[in-house]
Amino acid sequence: MKIKKIISLCKNAGQLILYSDPDRDIQWLSDGRAIYPLIGCPKFDEDSFCNTYEITDSQRKKMAFRINEPLPINFNFDDTDDFETETEKMPLSVTYSTYDAVAYKTQYGVEFINRAHLQPFGDYSGRDIVCTLRTDESGESYFAVKNGFMLIGIVQPLKIIVKSFIDDLKTFERQVEVTFYNSKSENPQLEIPEVNTDDEED
Repeated sequence: MKIKKIISLCKNAGQLILYSDPDRDIQWLSDGRAIYPLIGCPKFDEDSFCNTYEITDSQRKKMAFRINEPLPINFNFDDTDDFETETEKMPLSVTYSTYDAVAYKTQYGVEFINRAHLQPFGDYSGRDIVCTLRTDESGESYFAVKNGFMLIGIVQPLKIIVKSFIDDLKTFERQVEVTFYNSKSENPQLEIPEVNTDDEED
């Protein structure tokens, strides 16, 4: 786990949360949107954490620290969940607003993860990283990130799918089609796929 990447997330969020997990005898580090286990680390308080990871006094003043908080009860921190479903990372991402959003296909449609929240997992091979979708008691979805079968993080999806986002995607799609058709006229050997015009009438 790249802990300094998590700390960077915390600095950007203006808060650093250390959750206590006595059942597993570890702590979890969070920026409020994702939670990562500190496996193999000593138990930290605010001072020892800042000293270990060279967080300066001026940086500390810009963050709210919450130390030894109990784990959030709305997330399942077990390696498995009876109701979790598989997701598939799609071969595209969307830079939208201030986010680099990575798309995942789920049984409910599409969810996005902020790419910055995936960077702390950089020590793991990408082929071994699996994201499953879980649902809390209120019906909100979240990602369980696993290395093989072992849970190595909880990440909340980005909530960017609003009407303006959809409108922007439709505009983008139309412009891509224009570019493709223009390329076809200049390069007749290109094949043009059939276009479903039903959606345009809605």
